Formats: sequence, structure tokens, C-alpha cells
Amino acid sequence: MAAKQYARVSADAPVGVLSELDTAAPAPQADVWLGAADVHRLDVRQIALGQVWRRVLFHGNGKDDQLNLGQFTLCGASPAAAAPGMPGPRCAYGLGCTKPQDKLIPARGIRAAELVLANCFSGALAGHAMYDPKYLILLDALDGPAQTVVATLTACDGQRPENLAWLTATTDAGSAAVAMNRQLRDINPYPAFVQAGLQSSGLGPSHPHSPDDTHTADAFESSGSPRSLNSPSPDSSYGSDGFPDPGGPYPPLHRLGARLSGLLDSGLLGPDYPLRPRLRALADSVLRDAVRTVARSAPDAGPALAAIAAETKSLDLALAHRFAKHHDDPVLAFPTYFGERSTATAPVALDTPCACGWPLRSYRRHGRVPAIADTVQTVCARCGDVANAHTGAVELRVKAPAEAAAGSTLHVVVEAVAPRDGTLNLGIVLPLYLDARVGPVLRRVDAAAGRRAHAEFTLDLTPRVTPQAYYFCPFAVQDLGVSVSRVHFTVLPRP
Repeated sequence: MAAKQYARVSADAPVGVLSELDTAAPAPQADVWLGAADVHRLDVRQIALGQVWRRVLFHGNGKDDQLNLGQFTLCGASPAAAAPGMPGPRCAYGLGCTKPQDKLIPARGIRAAELVLANCFSGALAGHAMYDPKYLILLDALDGPAQTVVATLTACDGQRPENLAWLTATTDAGSAAVAMNRQLRDINPYPAFVQAGLQSSGLGPSHPHSPDDTHTADAFESSGSPRSLNSPSPDSSYGSDGFPDPGGPYPPLHRLGARLSGLLDSGLLGPDYPLRPRLRALADSVLRDAVRTVARSAPDAGPALAAIAAETKSLDLALAHRFAKHHDDPVLAFPTYFGERSTATAPVALDTPCACGWPLRSYRRHGRVPAIADTVQTVCARCGDVANAHTGAVELRVKAPAEAAAGSTLHVVVEAVAPRDGTLNLGIVLPLYLDARVGPVLRRVDAAAGRRAHAEFTLDLTPRVTPQAYYFCPFAVQDLGVSVSRVHFTVLPRP
């Protein structure tokens, strides 16, 4: 890096964006723009390696060892020797790459003054990384010509707004990472992007400050005392209005109605979703029985509320069975779908650690329109967004080993805290690429409000499971409120 400070990129070198996720029209500020469709039809490797860039941004899904661009992969594997005993991706065990060898783009081979790795965990700190440093894409990029590498510390929801913010960033912004974090704070209220290396010689000239330039990273700091953001808020008590109390025997109608609207009216579920007719019928019942002549006519309201509670309990079980059988059930996409249509509050520190032992921060996401249900996201600096839930849904805590050998069994303990008395439906969703089985498929637990309920599961890893990092997702369903956690672990070769 000391030697690179003397380098100056040619003024006419292009600025490029290569994105697997951006489907909009090319931005005029980019000399080279490959959007989602272009990435799947052009030779991305030749375009990436075949020229010198002033600035270039790669945008796609991935983790600390790779960034995916269709069939191509920006790869972090370097010629450095691996440390003995450290975990790595499948190539570390002689099993090759998930992508064809001729589709790999070495990060150190990108000739650019400024290189942006816009994917999750591309710049994970040493204590947060999943793999041996030999495979960390940030380190491999710094081994190449780039003076500046912008990467992400943890999970990142960066999309087109952040791509445009990077394209128009100037030296007044302090760094491209600051400009991108400023743009991203409405959905990720924590610093996601970080700049490593020097100030890029490819960054454009200064421009007068805009009013927004007064914001700094302080806007992303935690505030408030440790607490749970998933507990009932002051505006969620309905007893004084004749509605069920949050901790009572019946689901609170306001919260239940909001969740039904999020499922039925937000666009999250397609018209052919199998449970849509039952969900619509329940929504009609809630609207009918929320009228004050029912809600405030105790004890006449009892039968109506009991019928709503019974159908809600039945739908909870139906949803849980779908999650256990269909990892891609669209309801499970609510964190991303609702999150992209929400704004986030400032994060607060929680008093419980992540399964990996690191501290957690949590924040609420409020829907920009009424049909978007409010959600809570919990973030770990090492594991990213480790929990997503509807506001007021069940709180999950998960205990599991961080490593397991192929052919062994991983024991998982799920602790659930319900907002009211009732039946919890608990299970685990596995990604398709993890060769394992969950036992049992589903557990139903009678829980008391505010008290921990325990459930145990096993993940039986087959002997042929590929050694690498994986995750599994425990879930809970109660009153149509869904809570989903993500727990990371590493599979090691079979002894």
C-alpha cells in the first residue's frame, strides 16, 4: 500500500458498474454498465480483467470469499498458504469451486484505482471472518493494484441507490464508503461499507458541500439502553378499547389485522398461494368483529373472539407445516420484501448475545405504506442479520455448536419467548445446498407469556455433505406472526 500511493490512474480510464442485482437502466455517470441481464449474456471475466479502470464497482450476492455475477465469480482465493486447521470453502478441501474454473475472476487481478466489493461480508474484520485469510476477498483485492478497496463489514442491503451514490461520490464525502453508508441508512442503520487502503486517485474532483454532507457515521451509532425491540410497545394495548389485551387468551385484533394485511395486500403472496382463501376469510371475520358493538359488548364478544383465535391457531399450524416442507415459501421472504419498503429506526444494543457470542443490535423497520407490516431485525457484526420477525412476534434464542464434521449430528436448542399464552409452532428451515435432515420436522409447545419455552432439534449431516460454511433457520409462528433466525456453522471434513 505504501508503494501504491505514488500511482496515478489515467484520467481517461473508465468508471464501471458490474451488477447481478441492478435491473434498472444504465446510469449515465458510468462509462461501462453491466446490469442484471448483461451479466448473464456477456463475458464478464474479459470485461473485468481486460482493461484498466479508474473506479469499478462489483455488485452481487456473496460472502467473504466470493462475489457472484451470474455464472462468473469474483474470487478471493489467493496464492498465500492457508493456516493449518482453519476452515475454508469447498476448494480448501480439494473439491473445486461451485463455479467453472474459466468463470473465476481473481480479485487481485482487477486493475483499478478504486475497487468496490458490494456484497455481504466482503470486508469482514479478522475476528468476524468465517474462513481462513487465504480466502478473504478483501485481502486478495488489497494484494492487487487497487489503492482503495470498499467492502462491507457485515450483511448489506445495498442496491441501486447505493450504486448511484458511489458513482457521484466526491472527495468532499470523505470516502466512497461514507457516501454509500449515508444513502443506505434508511434500511441498514449501521455502517455497512468500509474503506480499506488509500484515498483513491480515481475519485473525481471536489464539489460544493450539499446540506446532507453534514451527516457522519455518528448517525449510525446505537442509542438507548439494552432491551428487547420485539416486546409489545405502548401503542399495542387494546384492553381499554374493548379489544383483547396482548397477553390475554385471544390474539390482539389490531396486530392480527395488520399481519393479515401484510400477507394479503402487500404483494408478498401471489394470487394462487394455497392459504390465501383461508387468510382472506379470517381477515373478513376480524373486520366484522372489530366493530365496537361486538368488541365492547362483553361477554357477547367471547364467541366471536374464540372463533378468530381457533382459526388463527389452525393457520399458524398450516404455515409452520409449509415452512418445514418448502424452504422457499414466499411468507419466509418477508424480511427482504417488507424491509425494502420500510424505513429503519436507530439500532439499540440488546442484553443477549448472538449464538456466536458477539453482541447484538436490533432495530425496527416501519412500513412506508400501511400494507407493509412493521418488522424487527437483529444484527450481529459477524453473522449479519441473525433474526427477523414481525413486531410483537415470538423472540427466539438459539444454541448450537459452531462446527460439526460431515456425517455427524448437530444438536440445536431453541428457546422461545411468547408475547402471550398459547401454542408455539417451532421448526427449522435448511438451505437447499445443505445435505442434511432435521428431526423432528415440527414441534408444538404450549408457552406462557414472557417465559422461555424450550425445544430441541437435531441436524443429521450426511457423510457426503461438502465441507464449508452453512446456516440453518429456526422459526416460530404464533398469531400469524413469524420469527426467523439464521445460525451460521462450519462443516469440517469427515475424520
